[in-house]
Amino acid sequence: MASSSLDPRHPDVRLKALNDLSGKVSIDRSFQIRLYFNSGNEMLRMGRLFLKERNYEKVYILYMRYVTLFLEKIREHPQYKEADPAQKSAVIKTCKDIFPVLEDLKNKLKSKYEEEYLAVLEKREQQKKEEEEAEARRSEGKRLEFQKSLEDRLAEKIQSKLSEMEERQSPKDTDKSNPMSLRVSSSPTATPATTPVERNSQFSLPESFNEPGIPMVDRSNKPHGLFSLERNEGFKKIIVPGALTLRFLELAKSNTERNIETCGILAGRITSNNFTITHVLIPPQRGTSDSCLTEDEEKLFLYQDEHDLITLGWIHTHPSQSSFMSSIDLHTHCSYQLMLPEAIAIVCAPKFGEVGVFSLTNDYGVDFIAQCKTTGFHPHPTSPPIYEESKHVIFEDKAAVKIVDLRY
Repeated sequence: MASSSLDPRHPDVRLKALNDLSGKVSIDRSFQIRLYFNSGNEMLRMGRLFLKERNYEKVYILYMRYVTLFLEKIREHPQYKEADPAQKSAVIKTCKDIFPVLEDLKNKLKSKYEEEYLAVLEKREQQKKEEEEAEARRSEGKRLEFQKSLEDRLAEKIQSKLSEMEERQSPKDTDKSNPMSLRVSSSPTATPATTPVERNSQFSLPESFNEPGIPMVDRSNKPHGLFSLERNEGFKKIIVPGALTLRFLELAKSNTERNIETCGILAGRITSNNFTITHVLIPPQRGTSDSCLTEDEEKLFLYQDEHDLITLGWIHTHPSQSSFMSSIDLHTHCSYQLMLPEAIAIVCAPKFGEVGVFSLTNDYGVDFIAQCKTTGFHPHPTSPPIYEESKHVIFEDKAAVKIVDLRY
């Protein structure tokens, strides 16, 4: 078995990986600092929802990111000194309130990981026992096979000797002087072996006896991702109402006709262990032919707080282009996916009749974009892929959606 320091299932290793994942927080100086305070509220809201369904890992990650953001990273923002003192005091107080919750979550997760690791060790021990028993059966089978081979060859050699002796003696001599021969020859003769053994040949092991047994593979040692989303429980599915894009395009029609982008926030709830988009929130915004900036986000966050909605991604139009993610789109979406790995971006291109649902690749794209500090439109490498079509989305025709226009 691998040592505990290398075994990905060991509780200490899993907790360290969880802390490493929780520490992935960065500050983009080009974003208004108020957006980070609003994002903090979103983290707390999502944390409360995950706590209700006892998804302790995601709660731990969200709360750890909240603490990391407001006790360490936020001070790097150029607007920090001018930020509202009341907001700064509020987040510090919240961090203090979160500490005992984090400690409790850590203990719960450690107990959970220890139970799971004990089950892994027991399974490995059982598998080892079964392999040893199987090996013992194989060895016993080979021993019996070898013993039978020796007995067969010995009997064959004895019969061969007797046959030679009979051939050298006349019938008369046999009748008078060899009563033993009479008894042997009067009984049925043993069937000769296909390949007679030479008189002076040495007994040898059967070829199969020297062959090593087929090595057994310990499947329980196969590395497992911490979140098989990576995450232990994998991505939750996102249910998208079938009518969502058409209704959004209807609302955006006047902007589309003037070649102006329109954007909205995809909000919803956790239902049956999935995320379901229930609302599209249209915040105050300022659009151009290739960009859309939200304004007065307080209206947005206030509505979400009042209706207990979490952010599941965003949607926007490309009035004159195809459906793809521009460099600005990728940077915009990164903040959503850092908050919620399942977050999606829906891009509607009415001119081409296209609708795309995209995510940054979790094994590369999220980290790459988070570390990219270039602003405005700029090229990104295409290999390995930075983003892809989302694989965890289900369009559900029967699901209802509410469009809430907060622009007026």
